[in-house]
Amino acid sequence: MPHFDTANDNGGRTPNERRREPRRRVLLTGKLVYPHNNFSADCTIRDLSANGARLIVRSEDLSSDPFLIVVKKAIVHGALTAWQTGA
Repeated sequence: MPHFDTANDNGGRTPNERRREPRRRVLLTGKLVYPHNNFSADCTIRDLSANGARLIVRSEDLSSDPFLIVVKKAIVHGALTAWQTGA
């Protein structure tokens, strides 16, 4: 399991927190890649943990699951949408 530095966390778990792992705030750029339909879209990664991440992406850039998240130095992570807000 990866170790995340919690120095930038917002105080640990809140009473409404339902995630298994605490998230660490980040500001990274990335790319969503949909290999089955040869489509990609830019995204912003706002927080992450060992089990998930919060991504900001324009709704018109979304396609179907599964997808890949590509971050700096071409590190690739397989992903599925757990939930989304907005369109």
